[in-house]
Amino acid sequence: MKIGITLIFLTLGLSSASSFGAYEKGISVGGGIFGASSDDCEYSGCSYSGQYIELGYDINNIASVELKYGNGKSSYSTGDSDLSLSYVGVNAGHNFGTTWFNLYGKAGIAQIKEDESDNYSKYTETAPTGGIGVRFFLAEDSKGFYAKLETIAVSFQNESTGYSYVAGIGYKF
Repeated sequence: MKIGITLIFLTLGLSSASSFGAYEKGISVGGGIFGASSDDCEYSGCSYSGQYIELGYDINNIASVELKYGNGKSSYSTGDSDLSLSYVGVNAGHNFGTTWFNLYGKAGIAQIKEDESDNYSKYTETAPTGGIGVRFFLAEDSKGFYAKLETIAVSFQNESTGYSYVAGIGYKF
């Protein structure tokens, strides 16, 4: 709960700093593919792939907030497991004087749900996350279509570190 309140105050504080240049505020929507894995696991093969959707808001050229939801299946050959990943967080980064490129760090909270059908077991964990990402606009503007790559680390599978790779496309209004 404290982390959620901290994220809200951080977002509000950064939104008041809207004079960071001519970067345009905007809402973004997108989706793509993800892969998730954990090195130490007990429930399945700990390797998943699936699709995700996202909704975000760029506050200025430094900060943005985003929500993600992904759903995937295990690629482990001996069982059938489903994984869902929900994420809310802030991105803080820099565009290095361009309107088409943004490198950023990520901080937020993720909830991972795993449902293994062979053993009828379910596993859910909510934990803080951190990561890094890059977004490329396909035009010389900070609006329109973009492509992004991200990696997110989260406590997963009984406190071991899991990670997720994300590749997607979207549109910023």
